[in-house]
Amino acid sequence: MADTTNRRREPKGIPTGGRFARGSSGAGDASDLTAPAEDSVLGGVDVVDMGCPSDGSNRFYEVKGRDGAKLFASCIGVLKDGGNPFAAAVDVHAPEEYERCRMFLTEDGKAGFAIAEGDELVSAFSRPGKHAGGDVVAKAVELGARRLDCYDIHGALPRLYGSHGFSPVAYVDWNDDYAPDNWDYGTLGRPRVLAMAVTDDPPAEPAEHVEYDEAVAMARDVARRS
Repeated sequence: MADTTNRRREPKGIPTGGRFARGSSGAGDASDLTAPAEDSVLGGVDVVDMGCPSDGSNRFYEVKGRDGAKLFASCIGVLKDGGNPFAAAVDVHAPEEYERCRMFLTEDGKAGFAIAEGDELVSAFSRPGKHAGGDVVAKAVELGARRLDCYDIHGALPRLYGSHGFSPVAYVDWNDDYAPDNWDYGTLGRPRVLAMAVTDDPPAEPAEHVEYDEAVAMARDVARRS
């Protein structure tokens, strides 16, 4: 497996709903836009109301700038401290890395996601009890997310992302050398990494046993051809 220091994987929540809407900006109508409460975690940060996803109930705000990146990293970082063994699969980047992404949070900071390079879904999270995983993925797709990579833990994530139009493109074999910190082998095993893309023309069979960088490139190519 290629060096994944700066490109580690994370589970993306529990998606529900259907396909993405082509050409949707993802933002609500002007009459529907609201500002976060002054005492919310978003207070003091430059934000833009992006509205709720179609058929969703969680409103997302785009957080911007250095302060927004620090806030986003802090909010997702809390997930790592909750004792959930699955949190080991959630990557938390340094704030300066998030500054190169678009970042989105709910008003309470308990759910969010980032989009890198214009179309890659990264660092999506929903804290236990928030139950916002479906809205996270739906909103990310509305805003242009078309590819991702994730751990294929017990087959759960491929099924979850498949409900939002993501199709498997390539698999990467597990490598102990790149295991995240505090990885619970008893609970999580040694899953393959799966690269997925939103496409109307998925490969008949995902490529297997490829290197990580190759899998990422394949998913990027498939997504951008669609």
